[in-house]
Formats: sequence, C-alpha cells, structure tokens
Amino acid sequence: MRLPSRYKELVTVCLYQKLKDEIADLDEKIMDNLFFFRISASDCNEHDTLFYLKSLDLDRRMGYELGTIYECTHEN
Repeated sequence: MRLPSRYKELVTVCLYQKLKDEIADLDEKIMDNLFFFRISASDCNEHDTLFYLKSLDLDRRMGYELGTIYECTHEN
C-alpha cells in the first residue's frame, strides 16, 4: 500500500524531528546518502529519505549500530 504523497511527507517530517534529537549527525547521514536515494527512487521508488529514516529508527529500537539495516538493503 502506498501513502498519498502529502501523508508520506508528513510522516517523513515527523520521524525526522523525532530522530534529530536522538542522532547528532542525522543531517550529515542524510546528505551522504542523497545520491543513492535519487538512483533508487528512479529505479523502484522505495529507498528514499523516509525509508532511510525508518531504517535508522529500527536500528535504534533493535540496539543495532546505526546504518545496519540500511546497509543490508543497500547491498542488495
């Protein structure tokens, strides 16, 4: 199921605001991955900023090193 873009943008902003307080270099991490987001979005429209933020949030919740889940999907 795909969220309408306005809801997706709202979810992205809310998750970003939550994680910004918890991950000091969040902006840098996002900027470092913008090129991959652009390529991925044109291929499958799945690996975008929201996907990245969700993966970082899941890393934190599971006690993984930040980037673990994202790296697993990035390799495939």
